[in-house]
Amino acid sequence: TQIGVSLIVLASCLWLAIFSRAAAWIRFVPLAVVIVGVGVFAWLYQFKGFTGSMLPIFVRRSVDLSEPPAPARRPGPGGAVAGKGGGGAEGAREAGKDPPDDGPGEQPGAIETTPEDFPQFLGPQRNQIVPAAPLARDWEAQPPKLRWKNAVGRGWSGFAVVGPCAVTQEQRQDQELVICYDLKDGSIRWSHTNTVRFEQVPGGIGPRATPTIYKGRVFALGATGILNCLDLATGAELWTVNILEDNNAPNTLWGKAGSPLIVDNLVVVSAGGGDGRSLVAYRQADGERAWAGGSDLSSYASPSLGTLGGVRQILIVNQDVLVGHNAADGRPLWRFEWPGRSDANASASQAHALAGDQVFVSKGYGVGSALINVSRNEADEWTASVAAPAGGRPGWKRNVMKTKFSNVCMRGGFVYGLDEERLQCIELATGKPRWKGTRYGQGQILLCGELLIVLAEDGDLALVEAKPEEFVELTRFHAIDGEPCWNTFALCGNTLVVRNDREAACYELPLAE
Repeated sequence: TQIGVSLIVLASCLWLAIFSRAAAWIRFVPLAVVIVGVGVFAWLYQFKGFTGSMLPIFVRRSVDLSEPPAPARRPGPGGAVAGKGGGGAEGAREAGKDPPDDGPGEQPGAIETTPEDFPQFLGPQRNQIVPAAPLARDWEAQPPKLRWKNAVGRGWSGFAVVGPCAVTQEQRQDQELVICYDLKDGSIRWSHTNTVRFEQVPGGIGPRATPTIYKGRVFALGATGILNCLDLATGAELWTVNILEDNNAPNTLWGKAGSPLIVDNLVVVSAGGGDGRSLVAYRQADGERAWAGGSDLSSYASPSLGTLGGVRQILIVNQDVLVGHNAADGRPLWRFEWPGRSDANASASQAHALAGDQVFVSKGYGVGSALINVSRNEADEWTASVAAPAGGRPGWKRNVMKTKFSNVCMRGGFVYGLDEERLQCIELATGKPRWKGTRYGQGQILLCGELLIVLAEDGDLALVEAKPEEFVELTRFHAIDGEPCWNTFALCGNTLVVRNDREAACYELPLAE
């Protein structure tokens, strides 16, 4: 629309100047005004990027949009180098450790994960729900306390937090980094670099996926397909593999964005390769491929784990289909058509396995959401449909809960999420909308007890009651500068870590007295 209006105005001015028989000043003044106006605007403002609704963002020329340099290589804790380490067993030896075995056990001296930590994408259970903390409900009476705020590199990766380590991914010039900040003061504990750069307009620059921390290891997937396994304490590289090269897979248009999923002693990623190499599992110990299954192209959604029909399964939303894979060997069990071309209406929201052998899935671009029934017959043939199985509840597919860059959380039989730009509540069983609240843009949410924490696209953080009766925003404050804020955020107890592609900040949210 903006381009069309601009072209119409320009064409009208040109027609008036060239073909009109009006007086000279009438013919040329409008064109001169347009040219001068564009020149003055370009002199005062610079282009920064796009909002989630594809509106261009312009900022004053005085705003520094340059990328910070990569941190200098320096000795890290335990004698490791804060930079690119060695591969496989050599990386473990550099960190002063024995090579890892085939099991998923922790590294000696590993930082232990506690129930309050936020070790992976969307939280401890990968469902956008964190343990309930007694948060204060009025941030004007009790303002959040800023611990630290840092300039960061480009990228849409969120934070994974375990103990004192807050780990994310950034792009700093030609270096793609996995970087660990100290949760207390924001200082850099270590960084690991790969000399690679991903950039795509209008999607932006840098890595997309949130790292996963498990038993003293960090698993991070970069935008070009590099999967790194690092030691959490030191950042030393234990092993690395390019999942696109390893599985003869093309990259997605906007870069690899699916966060790694831990399943037993494996790390599972969506590679998107053909010939049975769409969903791939690597051994945590050494990075060797354990199994692969399916031949579908990847989307931008992350894999999730659940049990359906008595079988533990990995659910993955691919470009045009939702697939359930057997978690034991990667074999595809069932498919459900779910449109999502990577260039036009990409899928970014993961699927949720629910009780009663049902799956909830959602996406933006006008598609909406669905509640799917998964079943199998005596011949071990699986089906996935919104139709009701024998003696079961019917599913549904409706134009509600159109999550574009975000995911949903569920509480008490209701689903909460961003329907395009507005916070919405729907009934899980029927898909019927209960309310639609304020516009927050293409932001992110977390559920903490009876409260929804909403990060708006403009950097505001709001507290909303997670109740189906009505929309109630309790309080808000401006947490971070530099729209757009698309990155997921982390909450550990009452410690909040939030970032966008320019800035990261850590706050202590006030507790109820």
